[in-house]
Amino acid sequence: MRMACNASTVTFLTVAPFFCKFNEHFNSLNVFICLDNRRPKDWRPKHHRPKTIDYFSTMKTFLIGFMGSGKSTAGKALAAEKGVPFIDSDSWIETQTGKTIPQIFSEEGEAHFRSLEKAFVAQLDNKPAVVACGGGLPCFNNLANELKRLGEVIYLRANPSTLILNLEKDQTERPLLKGLDTKELEQTIAAKLTEREPFYLQADKYIQTDNKTIKQVVEEILAL
Repeated sequence: MRMACNASTVTFLTVAPFFCKFNEHFNSLNVFICLDNRRPKDWRPKHHRPKTIDYFSTMKTFLIGFMGSGKSTAGKALAAEKGVPFIDSDSWIETQTGKTIPQIFSEEGEAHFRSLEKAFVAQLDNKPAVVACGGGLPCFNNLANELKRLGEVIYLRANPSTLILNLEKDQTERPLLKGLDTKELEQTIAAKLTEREPFYLQADKYIQTDNKTIKQVVEEILAL
């Protein structure tokens, strides 16, 4: 079949390795003849292309786990590596109340402290950040599910022996462990860990932290 063209008709055909296209500058239709299964290049100007959002770059990363598992230390290092702010739930509560966590437990009780944790989660915005959560935060007020709604939740998991070793150093700063001898400390950690583990395991992912440096933990998180 022969196609007739007059002098006013101009057709410009560009042949590329993967497609043919009638030139837009001559008001022709954009016709792509794909010579393989690859997707043709988007020839629209950038300001006409639909915006794409990388969900994982805009979400928060929540670190959960038992006290002494290294959430705050790893969280700071992870935030620095990702170039985003670091937020610590306990530090936020202390700043808002003007009291230390032991003072809040002593003066107002654990139930009040858990309500402050709920308030902390409720005020979080949708900007990227790494958030270290208090050990009991995911275990009350349905906050485990709320964290998952707000971002990615990673459980820093450690064996009781590792937790005991870490917690013996700053036992006086932990209201639930204050004044316990070694045997009582072991029993309390074992009981609390058994109680909280089902909530921790609701996390999207987990990292086993025993015998690992903070750098190794951060590298594993980034590789997930």
